[in-house]
Amino acid sequence: MVKDETNVYKLKYTGKTKEFKIFGDTSARNQDLVAGQAREIIRKIQQARKEANCKLDQLVTVKLPSWPKEFEVEIKHQTLAKRLAKAEKLEIVK
Repeated sequence: MVKDETNVYKLKYTGKTKEFKIFGDTSARNQDLVAGQAREIIRKIQQARKEANCKLDQLVTVKLPSWPKEFEVEIKHQTLAKRLAKAEKLEIVK
């Protein structure tokens, strides 16, 4: 879970005591920056859904300036978007 949240490809931890120590290369070469962008977009869409008073199971169309195409399916799945469309700013269409 930590690895996914930090966009790091390789991560090692030890839990020999009550303290956990995390080791890993956090430089740009070991990070999936595009995955991080996709998660940030998902977070913004979820916030916009909340502000638009969407129901938890309501499918919507999401308008936004751009998104990583390789994460389009994941973005749609995570945000219950039936469609992503280009627009100047983020907008939820019920």
